[in-house]
Amino acid sequence: MAEGGISKSELVCRDPPCRTQSESDTPNPNPTSRPAMARLSSYTFSHEKKLFQGRNTKKQWMFAVKKTRALVDPWGEMGIDSLPEQVVTRHMYNPRTRKWKSDEIVVKMQTESFAHGAMRECFRMKKLSKFSQHPDWLNASNYVAKRYMKEASRETYFEDVKLQMDSKLWGEEYNKLEVVPKKVDFFQTYIIEFKGQEGSPLHGVEHFIEGGYVKYNSNSGFVSDLNRLTPQTFSHFTFERSDHQLIVVDIQGVGDLYTDPQMHTVDQKDYGEANLGVRGMALFFSSHVCSPLCQALGLTQFDLNVKEMDNLRSKRWNFSTPATKIVDREVPDSEAKTKEGHLPRETVEEAFHRLSVSINVENLKNTKTKTTEMAPESPLPLDSPLDSPLVTGTLLSTVEPHPLMITLPSARIQEIRGGESFPMRSRSDSQCSNDSIDYDSCLINDLETYPISQEEAVFEGRSKEESGAENILHSSSAEGERTRLREEGAVSSTETDALKILGIIHLDLARLHESGRFVSDLSPVDQNAVQFHLERAAKCGNVVALYTLAHIHLQHPHQEFQDISVEATPENEAVGMEHLLAAAKRNLKPAMFELAKALDTGLYARDPNWSEAALWYHKVLEYELASDSEAESMSTVDPDYLVQARLAGLYRTGGNGLTKHSQKSGDLYTEAAEAAMSAMKGKLSTKYFMLAEEAWGEMDND
Repeated sequence: MAEGGISKSELVCRDPPCRTQSESDTPNPNPTSRPAMARLSSYTFSHEKKLFQGRNTKKQWMFAVKKTRALVDPWGEMGIDSLPEQVVTRHMYNPRTRKWKSDEIVVKMQTESFAHGAMRECFRMKKLSKFSQHPDWLNASNYVAKRYMKEASRETYFEDVKLQMDSKLWGEEYNKLEVVPKKVDFFQTYIIEFKGQEGSPLHGVEHFIEGGYVKYNSNSGFVSDLNRLTPQTFSHFTFERSDHQLIVVDIQGVGDLYTDPQMHTVDQKDYGEANLGVRGMALFFSSHVCSPLCQALGLTQFDLNVKEMDNLRSKRWNFSTPATKIVDREVPDSEAKTKEGHLPRETVEEAFHRLSVSINVENLKNTKTKTTEMAPESPLPLDSPLDSPLVTGTLLSTVEPHPLMITLPSARIQEIRGGESFPMRSRSDSQCSNDSIDYDSCLINDLETYPISQEEAVFEGRSKEESGAENILHSSSAEGERTRLREEGAVSSTETDALKILGIIHLDLARLHESGRFVSDLSPVDQNAVQFHLERAAKCGNVVALYTLAHIHLQHPHQEFQDISVEATPENEAVGMEHLLAAAKRNLKPAMFELAKALDTGLYARDPNWSEAALWYHKVLEYELASDSEAESMSTVDPDYLVQARLAGLYRTGGNGLTKHSQKSGDLYTEAAEAAMSAMKGKLSTKYFMLAEEAWGEMDND
């Protein structure tokens, strides 16, 4: 029996109409009245909740510890407490200071794994709290120790912890937004090292949490059929909040307590081989359609063409299970299934329509969701002790419901374990009570609730004016980001980089479509999607896209996207010249050279403009090697001595808007001769020296 005369079985599920474990399989003979034990549980819960309110912090912690000890230990009969004690070195990472620190702890761990994924196997482990004065192993916290099944370097283990703790920091940033209805968090994790064993093996360690384990999305575009709002919105938020520098994906865990995430970063440094860089960002947005929660947070829909959006919004959820578990009861087959034996299907578009209720946003601007300091599923602060009772205990709280809520009934939701290949976790079903509006302590919620509000987000708990910091979200839409930049007036390098990254993502999506990544073997490539993303990349100023589109419209050969073509018309030639000029202005040497030649020779029904041609020839000669080696390799440019000789000829002749300048012509011929000599072009060098003498001899005629 637990404290207050309540059995441990009752403590698993404390609020009506949720049933205790002891009666979960026994039908109620009188459905109109609640069982006496349920009424007692309800009274006890309400009584404890009132006692908890207004207590000081010390009493709250003592209360939390008592409740924690009253819970049934799922590993109580595993015999872990009888295993030998082992002193190990613990390595912990602080993402704020970006420093590691180490200490020694005492653990007991099984030698046989109880679960495994694609790369790692899991071991049950208990650890004594550093606050414990006596070795009470029966009440020690449960942990999962993870070890790679194949040999992995030490750096891999440390990189895993760094990744998860950095993701935890982004979770805290997300939770600062007032309009966020459900907080997210990542397991605190660290490394233990068995220095007393051969090779000093390492394990990654995190708390064991009971509940259904779900993979919400992956690092390569997979989205669970569960299609919850919070995980997808969180990933999207990290992209916009980081100035498009990174995105946190591979969101998985119990409810909104996540583990084993993955980051894609633009520079593709750190975070292991699964960091796919911009390619990973492209894969995420290929399968992401913004939900009302994204809109409420001010996130913008990434640009997809009409067919891509239709495919995402027409995605159907198929829930075909004998019975769907929702919080505290089983839905009978007759209630949950259609005549065909499947649960009713609903498209994302239909869900959006259902959510599009008439609501006055102005009425929401001054409303806030009120919570106590410690909500049941509130995330553990980053600087909380790892042995804090908060980690394993459950603090009671009251949450005042939002005055205006849009609710998503999810009675048909089931836990989906299909999709792409990923590590499968075997964990027992979680139980939760219905005491607050925060239902994310359960994997499958009776209601998915979130407020739609346009309130300004708070940064570091203060307003922008008070903190001096701005919570800037860089738009995921090319036009949206360009609009924001125009409104800002002054464009910083970081803001410009955000737009450039969007361009790289769109270019990558064009390549993915062209390669058939999003179609089956028998389906044709969606060339409209290829062209759409290529044009969006060009709008973001991507030089590869601009240069490629210039060649397409000017009917020039191009290495990529050879199935994309347009008619040879004056209008398309004009578009091609615009793209070529845009690429040249972005310091792409091949584009500068081709533009100079077009202006020099009067291609594409244009009159020659030697003044402009000379300007671009000079830029080609003054060019310094750019960092975009991919763009530079797209086309060849004449050697400098040929460019210098052609420019010298223009100055010697004059006309077409260019003033004759014999001395400049002679100097350029001399430079061309010296460059030709260095390139082992002796005859050509001699020719240029002679032309230089002739040009200087014409100086009196200028």
